[in-house]
Amino acid sequence: YNEMQSLPYTLSLSLKRRCCYDNRKCYYVRIDRMYSNGSVEHVLYEEYKGIDRYKAIKRFQSLQKSHPGINATMDIEKRSWER
Repeated sequence: YNEMQSLPYTLSLSLKRRCCYDNRKCYYVRIDRMYSNGSVEHVLYEEYKGIDRYKAIKRFQSLQKSHPGINATMDIEKRSWER
């Protein structure tokens, strides 16, 4: 564990929209630490219901602002198979 913690890493922030229980939408905010040897450690994982879309986007933006230089990805568009 100590060896892995001493490896160089990059942080990745993501906001994703997915289907969850009962075909409802959920939003996931994650921060992952990706090490140079290919392993990934989950630093932060938050789930928001579809009605809390605004809160998820606001949280994503605040995390992006508090971690300058982080690799940020926002994937919240409807898929082609959704109505």
